[in-house]
Amino acid sequence: MLAMRGLPLRQVAVAAVCFALVTVTLGSPVVGPEPFRCAPCTPERLSQCPVVAP
Repeated sequence: MLAMRGLPLRQVAVAAVCFALVTVTLGSPVVGPEPFRCAPCTPERLSQCPVVAP
């Protein structure tokens, strides 16, 4: 579509390759979502938690 509007096919191809390289280079090294990393609870915070039935 873009080639028909005046952009030569070669420029569109070069832009697509550059976009792919930037995406791979700057993308996150983590494949999946990162897990939550919580700080350990203090006794004061634990005392504020509601009681959970076993």
